[in-house]
Amino acid sequence: MVPSKCHLNQFRDFDGRFVELLHKKVFLQNSLDLKLDSRCQAHDICEISFIDEDKSRFSDYVNKALEVNPHHSRSLMAKGMNLLEEGQFTGAIDALTRAAEIDPLGEGYGETVIFLCHFGNRDWENARQSLDREMRENNHSRYYGFKAAVLAYQGELSESKEWLLKYQKERPEIKTIEDYKLSLIH
Repeated sequence: MVPSKCHLNQFRDFDGRFVELLHKKVFLQNSLDLKLDSRCQAHDICEISFIDEDKSRFSDYVNKALEVNPHHSRSLMAKGMNLLEEGQFTGAIDALTRAAEIDPLGEGYGETVIFLCHFGNRDWENARQSLDREMRENNHSRYYGFKAAVLAYQGELSESKEWLLKYQKERPEIKTIEDYKLSLIH
């Protein structure tokens, strides 16, 4: 299972940010048109490509941005997300960790992306530690489902069930097996 197949869309709508991303795209495009701060242009094109879901262009400009400045934390974060999307989880963890070391107050969802990398590697203990760190910083009900999955993979089924019930209680819009069984009856 590659968890990254849905991560782009998850983060596009993360806390209703789609409109914010469109505004950001306009700002980035305007800065490119005005040729402001040419050192960041490769990264700006990289971000526009991410918003446009142009994976090939995104990948090309992530690499170009890091050629210009291999210590640019936002470009390292983008590289990590690109590697996650490609299923290269260990490389993604390295890039994301470097980004966090350079700018600890940077992008807010870095630990979540690192969690997805550990999950993709089936490294349950590190996935759990990463998720626990993220939950301490940004406790949100979406993490309860992830916690339930990791605990189940670790064989801690009773605790996993508790987290799953908590997830279902906090997220009533999420369908359950019973919902699907009822739809088959009708």
